[in-house]
This record gives sequence, C-alpha cells and structure tokens, in this order.
Amino acid sequence: MCRDLESQSALVEQKRSLTEYFLRWLGASSEPAAVDFAVEKLDASLEFANFVLREFLTSNYSVEKHASDVYDQFQLRYLAVDRFIIVTDDSDLTKRTVRSSQADRILTFEQFLRTL
Repeated sequence: MCRDLESQSALVEQKRSLTEYFLRWLGASSEPAAVDFAVEKLDASLEFANFVLREFLTSNYSVEKHASDVYDQFQLRYLAVDRFIIVTDDSDLTKRTVRSSQADRILTFEQFLRTL
C-alpha cells in the first residue's frame, strides 16, 4: 500500500477521486470535463492533501505538530483564482506543493518583494 501511494499515477487518480467527491458534495457537476477543470484549478490544494494523507498513512504524522495544516489547506484553494498568489514564511508549504502546477504562485516573502 505504501509503495502504491508513492507512484505518480496513483497520485493523479487520488486527485481525480478527491475532486469528484468534492464536486458531488457541493452539488456541482462531476462530468469528466468539470472534474478536469477543477483538478487544474485545485492542483496545489490537492497536492497538499495527498502529501498529508501519504504522510499520515505511511509515517508518524502528528496532527498536533502540524496544527496549521488545516489553514494551509484552506488558503491553497485561493490559487484556484489565477490572479492570486500566496506569500508564506512556511517552508513546509512550498515543499509539500512542489509538484503542483501552481507551485510558482507560492512565494516566500523575499521572493514576493523581488516581484515589486
């Protein structure tokens, strides 16, 4: 099971499954085109969720030590809007979303200052 969680194809399928569930929960369409669109828009959020799930299932993940993860998860959803970026001092956030197509929109404060 642990090996399966590491494969890229399993992660892609998890992103898709999580998105389909989320859309159904919202009462939105879960047609393939809608799921594809939502996966693209929620990529960083889904990548982060997969990271936390994988860590929880395969290692000694402590909710108490990562209490801010729930807030990180919520703020990543802002990246669904293309004009938003996230400025953070949390190096773990950038590590946990590095495989996301939106990773370049998660900046440290120093990186953000250089864009001004």
